[in-house]
Parts: sequence; C-alpha cells; structure tokens
Amino acid sequence: MASQSTKLKTLATRGPQRAAVPANARRATEGSNTNIWSVTVHIELPAADRYRIHPTAYERLQAILEGRGPIIKPERNKLVVVFGIRVDDLTAAQKEAGPLVAQLTDTLGLSPAAAICIRMISTKELDDELSKMPECAGVGEVAAILGVSKQRVHQLLQRPDFPKPVQQLAATPLWREADVRRYSATRPRRSRTSAASS
Repeated sequence: MASQSTKLKTLATRGPQRAAVPANARRATEGSNTNIWSVTVHIELPAADRYRIHPTAYERLQAILEGRGPIIKPERNKLVVVFGIRVDDLTAAQKEAGPLVAQLTDTLGLSPAAAICIRMISTKELDDELSKMPECAGVGEVAAILGVSKQRVHQLLQRPDFPKPVQQLAATPLWREADVRRYSATRPRRSRTSAASS
C-alpha cells in the first residue's frame, strides 16, 4: 500500500525533510477520529540583499495559520513554515493546505511558485517514522557506556575501528547507541597488570 504522505507540489527538492507536528495542533485534536496532518512548506526567498521580511509579515503569517500551531523558521534564502491540519484524509488536507500556502506566499509578496517544497505527513506516519529512528548518544553518553572520560571519547574518535558518528552537531557528534555498545562489547581491553608493567 502506498504511503499517504506526499509532496503536494515540488519545484525543487533539497534533500529529505523531517516535519514536526506542532504540539498545540496535536493537543487540539487528541481524542478525535480525525487525522492531523503536518504540513511543512519551504518558501524560497529572493537574494537577501534585495529582499527583507518585514517584522509585521511574521505577525500576518501567524494570523493566517492561527489555531494550527504554526512554526515559522527563517533559514538561509528560505522560510520554513510548519503547521497542522485536522481533516480525515490526504485529499482533504491538500484542499485545505493549497489556499493557505497561496496566502502565505501572497503575504510575503511572492508568487505561489516560491513554495518550492510542500510535504504533508499524518501524525500516524510521523510517529511510525520516529519509532524507527535509532537511539543516539552524544559524547557524555558514549563515555558512560564505555566507562571512560569524555576526553578519551575524543581520542577514540581518531581510531579507525571506533564507530563513526552518524551526525555532527555544533555541540557534539552523535553516534548510534547500538554501534557504541557493539564496539564496547568487542573492543580489546588492557588488563591492569599489563598496563602497570608498561
């Protein structure tokens, strides 16, 4: 069976995007049989030297999406807008999202084609995706698993047999916890007597 998540319209795609269902949109529909659809819209902005979003535009965008738990995040040369729609199925979600996206681009003084990527996913599908994500560990967690210091983790990172991080964040690399535990179980350990005689 084909997945119900889809791109409503794509003029350009810049890699996989993960949508977040705004918490207040999820709370508003708890206990109902209606699906919540998370809609993520990437709006391409003109070059920064020629285009600035006026502060009141953010207020107008919030007003358009009132009650839908909007998240509006400026990024380099684009604006990412996430909001929730409460409807029965994907077709109804597309019908409701289309005019909203047009209002968003119009409010910014841009053509509808500026919405370069629109992704819709139901909360059930999002929960399924998130449940398949591996547990991750930062430097502190890796140190605890291995029984070493954080400084030693950074030293181990230089070893070719040490697991490679799956993501590098500003604060720390992230490893799959299972990879670190597998390494811990198979790594050679120096005995205290051999360490003392060296």
